[in-house]
Amino acid sequence: MNSLSNKIKEIEEKIKEVPVFQEIEKLLSDAKGIVLRDIIENNSDIIPYLKIDKLDTLKEQIWISYIQKNKEAFEELQKQYCLLENEIDNIDFDDTQWNNALEIFEERFTVPYKMKISNIKSAIIGESVPRVSFYFEKNGEIVTLERGELEDKDVLSQGEKRALYLLNIIFDVEKLKDSNNDILFIVDDIADSFDYKNKYAIVEYLYEMSTIDNFRLLILSHNFDFYRTVASRLSLKREARLCAEHSNGEIILKEEKYQNQPFKFWKNNLGYINILALIPFVRNIIEYRSKESELNKDEDYMTLTSLLHKKDGNTLITFSDIEDIYKKYLKSIEFKEEVDGNTIVLEELIKQAEAINLENAELEHKIIMAMAIRHKAEQYMFSEIGKHTGQLTWSIKRNMKIGTVSEFITHINNSGNQTRELYNGIKQFAKKDIVKILDEVNIMTPENIHLNSFMYEPLLDMDIIELHKLYQNIKNLE
Repeated sequence: MNSLSNKIKEIEEKIKEVPVFQEIEKLLSDAKGIVLRDIIENNSDIIPYLKIDKLDTLKEQIWISYIQKNKEAFEELQKQYCLLENEIDNIDFDDTQWNNALEIFEERFTVPYKMKISNIKSAIIGESVPRVSFYFEKNGEIVTLERGELEDKDVLSQGEKRALYLLNIIFDVEKLKDSNNDILFIVDDIADSFDYKNKYAIVEYLYEMSTIDNFRLLILSHNFDFYRTVASRLSLKREARLCAEHSNGEIILKEEKYQNQPFKFWKNNLGYINILALIPFVRNIIEYRSKESELNKDEDYMTLTSLLHKKDGNTLITFSDIEDIYKKYLKSIEFKEEVDGNTIVLEELIKQAEAINLENAELEHKIIMAMAIRHKAEQYMFSEIGKHTGQLTWSIKRNMKIGTVSEFITHINNSGNQTRELYNGIKQFAKKDIVKILDEVNIMTPENIHLNSFMYEPLLDMDIIELHKLYQNIKNLE
């Protein structure tokens, strides 16, 4: 008997050394494993069903046992299921919230595909989330892709992907229209990466949302054109159009100063600051009125251009000189009495830039800062390039040239992008930290400040703190 016990013990010890057994022991040692161990020990007849190929049979037997034990409850469930199934069969699937959302999406947004909910029945009863299938049609041939397949192929642009994301938002909004509660929507930069057609489609949908009595919208955007369009299409009042400003470590919301065009306000209030801010505006008016081939011969255009760059003779231009130009193109304007016609324009530009502080965040202040930064930067680059003793390279219509500093300066004077060409020259020999600062000039101040919103947008988005810091950095190079 002892020998049999010893043999059994010996076999048990060997079994315990088997890696698979050790893994099973480990699995049966945690809280869930202990419960399973107890079930197996008390129901040894289930052991044959623990094989992988028998697990489905085990599940089936367990469910049958549950049903037999709760037969009346199961029969009631079966009855309710059949009733619900009949109701679902009678539903008009074309009039569901998901299909309504799809219809709204396809009517408004331009994407290269059509969509359909492929599991609409199971989605309605909550059995699964709605699954969208995509249909691409070309030359009469239709190709269907599931969302995962579409994403794997990576054939959609970023804008088209974001448009697809809007479908989920539209569905949620349409569902909330039936709610009696007040609902606040925070819409944060929703128009990023969209083409203009889809961007305006978003604006129209936001307008419709704004007409729902219990909907409240807080719309945030860094995109000035989108901001302006929303304000116009939704007919927002002054108190509802706010700009965020940083001040002493806090974010302050202020009413937008210019509800329409700032140019009209500047034109009617021609003090030093607004006169300076209008220089690129008036210059562009001349540009749009003249043939491109004749611009270099237009004295008015060249005068104002020389105030945006370092040019020979621009330190002699006075406010009287530009008043004559302004009256010619703006009509019916008068400079304020405080404006001394003998004052040198560029001297006043630097004076005003020096006076701008971090509380001055209006567009006119940013334009003045951008102009002053460019003047200071170009003045520094001309000076440093003039001291350079080596040769420099430059490109004319993709043809590389190499020559002396004098030849390079001649090239700059004939180029249409003076700031950029100066930068391309100085970066060939200047220290990295200096090149980095000058590169910020190209990034942060538009080379040509145009009167349309697209070119003013970078300045509007730019924090006055960043412009002020760059101005100080440029000054420190001198």
